[in-house]
Amino acid sequence: MNMNNLVKKWTTRDILVVVVLAIAFALITGPILSLAFAHDGGNTLLSVAAAAVTTIPSLVAPYILRKPGAAFLAQLLMGLVQLPFAAIGFFIVVVGLINGVVGEIPFLVTRYRNYSLALLIASGVLSRLVALGFAMRTMGFSELTASMQISLLVTAVVAGILVALLAKYLCDGLKA
Repeated sequence: MNMNNLVKKWTTRDILVVVVLAIAFALITGPILSLAFAHDGGNTLLSVAAAAVTTIPSLVAPYILRKPGAAFLAQLLMGLVQLPFAAIGFFIVVVGLINGVVGEIPFLVTRYRNYSLALLIASGVLSRLVALGFAMRTMGFSELTASMQISLLVTAVVAGILVALLAKYLCDGLKA
């Protein structure tokens, strides 16, 4: 599979679907994140759980389109749409890029042939674990107690599973 074959498979309709998904999820997840981080009162677990909503586009876009790069493009565009409103500035685009790249990995491993619930869960959990690792380094979570870090790990895994289930439910609802 070379890159030219992958790019040729995208239609204008596919790109428009990703753009609409990115805008819709940017408008939905932006306020959720703002509220969670504004009212978390230093509750790191709430922050990690709330941040899971940013993973949804990297699950919905590939599930709907079944195209290589859908997760990456949806996350990148969502980050760019949120950029003017994000309290964390350009960091929101970096988070989108990380979610997009990591979200593509399980689909890439199956050569974009498997879009089962198990694969969506794998993608959701992997994205949340990588995001947690990134937060450990950049937000000082690595300085927390071992029990808190384990709680964060469990929260990230559960959140990854829940957003995958939500993404599947949303997509199947749209299909019906």
